[in-house]
Amino acid sequence: MKTIIAILISSFLFLDYSIAQKCTELGQNPSSAFPVCGTQIFTQATVPLCGISAVPTPCSDGALYSDRNPYWYKFTCFQGGSLGFVITPSDLNDDYDWQLFDVTNHQPDDVYTDKSLFVACNWSENPGTTGASPNVNGLINCAGKTFPKFSSMPNLIKGHNYLLLISHYTQTQSGYQLNFGGGTAVITDPTKALFTSANVTCDGLQLSLKVNKKMRCASLDSDGSDFKLVSNSKIIKALGNTCQTSFDVDSIILSLDVPINPGKYTVSIQKGNDGNTLLDICDTPMDEGSSIDFVVTPYLPPVMDSVGYGKCPPDVIIVRFDKSVDCSSVDPDGSDFKIIGPSPVTIAGVTGSCDITGAGTIFTIQLSSQISLPGNYVLQIQKGNDGNTALGTCGGEVINSSFPFTVAPTVSAKFSFTSNYNCLSDQFTFENSGENINTWIWTSNGIEFGNKKKVTRVFTTDSSYDVKLFVSNGGCNDTQDTVLNLKRVKAIFTATPIICPTDTVFISNLSIGNILSYQWNFDNGNTSTLKDPPPQQYPFIKKEHYYTITLSVVSPGCTDSTSQKIRVLNNCYIDLPNSFTPNGDGVNDYFYPLNAFKADNLTFMVYNRWGNKVFESHDWTKKWDGTFKGNPQSAGVYIWYMDYKNHDTQIQYHKKGTVLLIR
Repeated sequence: MKTIIAILISSFLFLDYSIAQKCTELGQNPSSAFPVCGTQIFTQATVPLCGISAVPTPCSDGALYSDRNPYWYKFTCFQGGSLGFVITPSDLNDDYDWQLFDVTNHQPDDVYTDKSLFVACNWSENPGTTGASPNVNGLINCAGKTFPKFSSMPNLIKGHNYLLLISHYTQTQSGYQLNFGGGTAVITDPTKALFTSANVTCDGLQLSLKVNKKMRCASLDSDGSDFKLVSNSKIIKALGNTCQTSFDVDSIILSLDVPINPGKYTVSIQKGNDGNTLLDICDTPMDEGSSIDFVVTPYLPPVMDSVGYGKCPPDVIIVRFDKSVDCSSVDPDGSDFKIIGPSPVTIAGVTGSCDITGAGTIFTIQLSSQISLPGNYVLQIQKGNDGNTALGTCGGEVINSSFPFTVAPTVSAKFSFTSNYNCLSDQFTFENSGENINTWIWTSNGIEFGNKKKVTRVFTTDSSYDVKLFVSNGGCNDTQDTVLNLKRVKAIFTATPIICPTDTVFISNLSIGNILSYQWNFDNGNTSTLKDPPPQQYPFIKKEHYYTITLSVVSPGCTDSTSQKIRVLNNCYIDLPNSFTPNGDGVNDYFYPLNAFKADNLTFMVYNRWGNKVFESHDWTKKWDGTFKGNPQSAGVYIWYMDYKNHDTQIQYHKKGTVLLIR
């Protein structure tokens, strides 16, 4: 599709697209693409006018790119390398465009929406021959006359699947030739065609063959003459099961005139009335005489293969047959089945797990009520209200068929546990009643730790444990679980670390575990056994002093303790010295606000005599060392400013002064 540069042209193209026809022929859509290989020239004599679906490209010119009058080609890379090809229009005045997609692990129609599938393109507006050549640079050529008709050869990856779109921009039906060559990639399948399986339908009237690679539908003679079968039956028809929607096929159905008798047979390939055997997409023939053996066994009506049930006590019975049953032959009211045993059982209905052909092997029998009495039961097949028993898909009633099953006693996985805590580990003993149970599986966070009704487990890590028990008696199962959130006892608290004279210390208890008692010692003459103790005050003395708060906690079999020092200052008066000597002798080396413990929103700045700021801090513990940008400042007088709000009174202070830097 070309760049639209004028309103008149744009309107014309819009009308042209609005009347475009939907592409319906094989090969004109990604899902029905022509299979191609690298050994042939592919000729398209005419190109129907159709197609309006937009195609994502890496072009950023704003033009609309679409599959205009398209044909699509598919191939697989069998040896990685470069791909060369030439598209030669029958009329060299025609404008053909192309784009290559890597559709590995994608649906064919994803080419319309997934930009990541792009490999290479050429949407040049120039007419004539186009393709991929080794003499050109660039994998992307967009719409417009400035772009060359050939792009560089893209590199293909071994094992990947590709789609090639050829779009005919010129509104004629003149065709083209597609010729692969010049590159190093191999897109011709070297695999020799062989039969992989042969199966006869249960009615003996059809033989299904499977080939190991795709073969051309056009090479399959519909009269079945490509195949030879020595038997009482004659091949009268051959059909490729995907040939209605594709050009190639790997599954073939042979129709027989009469049911084939039981026995061992061989089917082989031969030249048919069309003069060839089966041909692959490169017209390589399947070898004459290639064959496969198969066995036809006598058909027997279905019989019950197994009977089971879900939950206990059961309210449904699930029956499985050894081969497919015609679902329409099973009366939905359940009258085809009967259950006998220690207690009466009434069937309310039946449903089958049936496929699109109406056949199934699994049927669920709904009971009117649960089978509450354990014991041995028998499921029997009988003629239902529809006048027949269940029928096989190839005929034959399931007659006088019965299957025994046992309803086990119900079981319970409920369990109890006791615990024994200590400082290093927590020991739990878990126990189940064990009634009607012969299997126990205990797990903790998915890891098995016991297989008896009573088990002991020691947990050594503070964590969350999902303890689960599965029990069974061979017929009924049950599960039960509980979550243990284990936190070993630990004494933890926080307290105000630094206080001014007459201030109060606030204490927060954060201890964890199964704690029975608390013992506090505040080192000020007070003690407490409360979990959350009251605030504490400490006596004022003339110099700074430390006090130690201690907490001890007691749990079953364990104690723990912790302590924290409290620093009580001799004063909290905020002030600054009038001089300092930053000489590194450890005495008066820094200049900073003293005792600014209660200074909120602090701003502290120092300026030199020329009004240049040499230091700024919002943390009173960060000190000026007499330098600026790492350079020592000269001795002399400096001006300082300090703003803060008192934490207790909320009064805002603005202070100013000078300091003498001595060197």
